[in-house]
Amino acid sequence: MNLHERGSMNLRSLSPSKLDDLLVEFRDRYLHVMMLRETWHDADSVSIRRLRADGFTVVECARRRSSAAEMSLCVNHGGVTVVAIAGIRISAVDLSIQPTTFECVAARITYATSRCLAVVVYRPRSADVTAGFFTELADVLGPPIQLMNEWRYLLQITHRYRGRARTASGS
Repeated sequence: MNLHERGSMNLRSLSPSKLDDLLVEFRDRYLHVMMLRETWHDADSVSIRRLRADGFTVVECARRRSSAAEMSLCVNHGGVTVVAIAGIRISAVDLSIQPTTFECVAARITYATSRCLAVVVYRPRSADVTAGFFTELADVLGPPIQLMNEWRYLLQITHRYRGRARTASGS
């Protein structure tokens, strides 16, 4: 077993019926870790509790509800989660930043002598991509970091943008 057996999904709800489908994906694809976006869960989610009861380790971050929606039974859109099978240790990592333009959760994943850091990022498509998004993303990821394909391009754009912003402001 190694940490290469991982997957990432945009669920659009971690309802009990979709949870069953997710567990089939874990089994059929021999996955050890799954990064989930748009779980639409609250901190007291039945599906999150079921995963833990079934032996999975979960690090999650539900979307914060406004004080007006605190007691609402409406769907809590958003939410990000890292789930690992028994035998793989994951623990929450405090990023020391609370982004306002996207949701994220970070987890340290450990199995035997292998370790890595997973950061799940979700930006709603309905939200405009602003300079603030790129600034917060760069702050969360921070250098040095190695990313794959489209993310590397995104960070190059971010660094170019931040350079122009500094030059334009004269700082």
